[in-house]
Amino acid sequence: PVFTQAVYGPKDPLVPVDTESTHKITGVDKVHALGITGKGVKIGIIDTGIDYTHPSLGAGFGKGKKVIGGYDFVGDNYDGTNTPVPDPDPLDQCAGHGTHVAGIIGANPGNPFNISGVAYGASLSAYRVFGCTGSVTDDVIIEALLRGVKEGQDILTLSLGGSDGWTESSSSVVASRIAASGTIVTIAAGNAGASGSWYTSSPGNGIDVISVASVD
Repeated sequence: PVFTQAVYGPKDPLVPVDTESTHKITGVDKVHALGITGKGVKIGIIDTGIDYTHPSLGAGFGKGKKVIGGYDFVGDNYDGTNTPVPDPDPLDQCAGHGTHVAGIIGANPGNPFNISGVAYGASLSAYRVFGCTGSVTDDVIIEALLRGVKEGQDILTLSLGGSDGWTESSSSVVASRIAASGTIVTIAAGNAGASGSWYTSSPGNGIDVISVASVD
């Protein structure tokens, strides 16, 4: 099986603390100035789940909240090698990666941490495919992708990837078909680029998928 890892940011002591707003660097501030906040858009986050109790993410779950839905496909103890134990509650209070992603996307402005999500008006759903540690296999990722489509997500986003430079992995094929059907699918291209600039991880190498990376 192909084991897929969550994509984390660099942990390099030589990387300085940010001194300028990333919203200014990326032009998000200009989009916000036009009143574009993601309102009315449904975004499914396929990751470690979300700590929806966080005040910047609405401190709640369900209708009328920022995190309106989701599903835990695996349970806390899943590590990519054992049997998943699904749970209808996608709360994550052990890994944090999906909560980080949710904050980048949708953190409410005016919170005590002085941060704002890119699309803070959007409604989020948490599809948990990672336990507290370890990795995930393609079958679980595919199940989450299909559920996101069934539940009408406008965007599906996955900050994860496996070591597979080809587009024929099962998760890449499914992501490609979902993207071709009109759902926006954004997936990390990789984590460090150690395998070369043309080696995109799976399922981020899917056809018509928006594969996201950065360079320094």
